[in-house]
Amino acid sequence: MLNIEQGKLQVAADTLKQAETIMQQVFEKPHPFHAILYYNKSRLLLLQGKTKEAIAEANKAIAITERFFEPEHPSHGDNYTLLGDILVSARKGEQAKAYYRKADKIYQHTYKKNHRNRTYLRDILNRLDPKQEMLAVF
Repeated sequence: MLNIEQGKLQVAADTLKQAETIMQQVFEKPHPFHAILYYNKSRLLLLQGKTKEAIAEANKAIAITERFFEPEHPSHGDNYTLLGDILVSARKGEQAKAYYRKADKIYQHTYKKNHRNRTYLRDILNRLDPKQEMLAVF
């Protein structure tokens, strides 16, 4: 979501709220588009430092993608990567590593070894310091 990437967090929050209202009127719950909504809400909450709420939204996205998509669909990897990022932010490095590994296992079936998603996971797994339960670069 562009507003999130540009750091316009309030605009992003307002846009997500509008999207959720429209989706409630158009789609029955759950619908695959709800997974995208929850994914983006989770990203926003992570940037706002609201890790508990971000974890809850990420788990909603995961539940929906698990219901609608094949086990090797890259959306699962995206959701697991985001949940890993949130867990790192919450200083739960060991839990994060499990989700990063799950994501990489999915990406192995979809992307080549040098794809940015796989490179990101290799990078972060190499830097994750289990003793500190946070990224070694912080």
